Amino acid sequence: MPTCKIQWVDEKGRPTPDQFPAIGQVYRVAYDEELNGRRVHFEESERFPICSRHYEQLFKPGMQHWRFEPFASADAAQGATP
Repeated sequence: MPTCKIQWVDEKGRPTPDQFPAIGQVYRVAYDEELNGRRVHFEESERFPICSRHYEQLFKPGMQHWRFEPFASADAAQGATP
């Protein structure tokens, strides 16, 4: 089973790896946003394995551009990502 690839950033700005089992994958959709009076286009991101603990973060403010896809049971058992 794949492990979570989402990383927290600690108080010193260093990533902290997560080794919990992944329940699916997450990605950021493509979208446009106004920043400092200019339109900026963000491309869709690659997909990352995510654990249940990080999945809960997707419901917090500011996470509206992120999508979750659960693993199919056969794919999860083999560690595959679509």
